[in-house]
Amino acid sequence: MKRGAIKLDTIEDILQQVNDIADLEGRDLRQWLYREILLNALKFKRDELDILDLKVINRMVDEFRYAARVFKPYRKTRKVSIFGSARTPEDEPYYKLASDLGSHMADAGFMAITGAASGIMKAGIDGAGPENSFGVSILLPFESPSVVMEDDPKSITFRFFFTRKIFFVMEADACALFPGGFRTQDEGFEVLTLLQTGKVQPMPLVLMELPVTTTGRLGIGTCATSCCLGISSPRKTCLSIRSSTPRRKRPRGSSHITPPTIPSGRSTATW
Repeated sequence: MKRGAIKLDTIEDILQQVNDIADLEGRDLRQWLYREILLNALKFKRDELDILDLKVINRMVDEFRYAARVFKPYRKTRKVSIFGSARTPEDEPYYKLASDLGSHMADAGFMAITGAASGIMKAGIDGAGPENSFGVSILLPFESPSVVMEDDPKSITFRFFFTRKIFFVMEADACALFPGGFRTQDEGFEVLTLLQTGKVQPMPLVLMELPVTTTGRLGIGTCATSCCLGISSPRKTCLSIRSSTPRRKRPRGSSHITPPTIPSGRSTATW
């Protein structure tokens, strides 16, 4: 089957592609995976799943397929995911810090992945430039659709947080966490959890902060606070480092963190 030349315009075209996938021969892993995906689709019908289940599965697969297609041409370019508040004003020091970080990243050959909203996310894009940025926004019932990177082909809009989070981490070689609200902290702790449990390859997670914190938001020193209170062990909190300058944040090709101990025989990237 020639890649990129598939026609799905008619019933005959679809049946032909199904037959090609079903006629699996040899040890072609790609063809085997196509067949497994097709068989799972048929099992949805066999199991008579509820309509809501089918809607979620359909949307999830469609979002993942489209996002993977957008990222695919850039897989060899290293990237940094930037997490931070959408409500940070442009005249606030954290905005400049995020913009400077994006600029230093682009100069070093990295691309930025942000939530494509205002505040810290827009600052990262401003610094790196839209040509060096990906926007992975989320549709929310109480917020207007984002206009940051609106017409850029590297802009992706998700309906589900979990598919969006996968690409925030799966496509990143490092993550930078700025102060923010619950969603920002959730993204940061999600990365920490994946690192601590060995579900992703070890990579830098840097807590970006000003030399003197003047904001009233939930601070990014939460990990250190948890350690002091005995909620989390010191070994777990060493999975991140703190920085007040974008130059220190810039990855140098090797991890700045202490890799978690992975049980023998288990992959460090189990998606």
